[in-house]
Amino acid sequence: MKKNLSCALTSVLMLAITVVLIAGCDKKKESTHEEELSERISTVRMDDGTYNLVNTETGKTLIKDIDVDWVQTGRDSLAVFSQDKKRGYFNVNTGEIIIEPTYKHAWVFSEGLAGVVKDDMIGFINPQGEVVIDFRFPYRGNSLTSFVFHDGRCVVADANQKIGAIDTLGNWIVQPNYDHVILTKDYAVVSVTGEFNKQLSYDGRVILDCVIDNILDIYYDKSYINLQTGCPSEERVASNEFFEYKVSGRSGLMNDKGEFITKPIYTTIYGLGPHLFRAILLDGHSEVLINERGQVLSKMK
Repeated sequence: MKKNLSCALTSVLMLAITVVLIAGCDKKKESTHEEELSERISTVRMDDGTYNLVNTETGKTLIKDIDVDWVQTGRDSLAVFSQDKKRGYFNVNTGEIIIEPTYKHAWVFSEGLAGVVKDDMIGFINPQGEVVIDFRFPYRGNSLTSFVFHDGRCVVADANQKIGAIDTLGNWIVQPNYDHVILTKDYAVVSVTGEFNKQLSYDGRVILDCVIDNILDIYYDKSYINLQTGCPSEERVASNEFFEYKVSGRSGLMNDKGEFITKPIYTTIYGLGPHLFRAILLDGHSEVLINERGQVLSKMK
């Protein structure tokens, strides 16, 4: 009898422990990590790595299980959030969802518009979630990563993956003919890979057609006899006749008269002598020897 009672008590105790453990596993505990988004709204990190949006005055949870960080400009009340791998927007002052999470990708609002992705195409919406510029700009396949308006302009690509810029109505103000586009307030700098940069006005005029990014010295090793020791020695000297110039991360050879000897078709140029150069091709591995006229003397791997 005592044995049966002991077994029964043991079973009850084990069951109670199991219930407590299960309850403890199911309960989601909040960590102390918080990020304040506005006076009353904060994010709280949960123990499973997700975040909740909470009202710090009332303690009420406003949005649950958000799985990425927010993007906030500081000048706009709408911020991006992600839930179930879809992105939408909420008001950072109230915590209210303004645009439901329906987009694959989304960027912050700028100048009243936000870029969003649907079916791998980018369009632009207003703060009410209405499409202002249709989904006609490809998201994949080009070098662009941020789709935000500045001074009424945004860099995008066309269906052929060529890059240009549009205004807030979706009109091309820099035609999509380029591989690289940099916008400033007064002009754009554009280029095609392997060609010089061009400085364009926003009415389509070419201001300068031969713009470079940087000029670097070219060094080579010079042999000489040390007069004190009588032994052969070497020193690294900079060429006074030739220089390496850069365009969109690519290199070309120019002389001391400012004349471009080669187009910017190399990764790097090294000096081997006063008039002999080692040029690395764009694959980063293959090399050629070129002379002071830019002529290729030999090829090697």
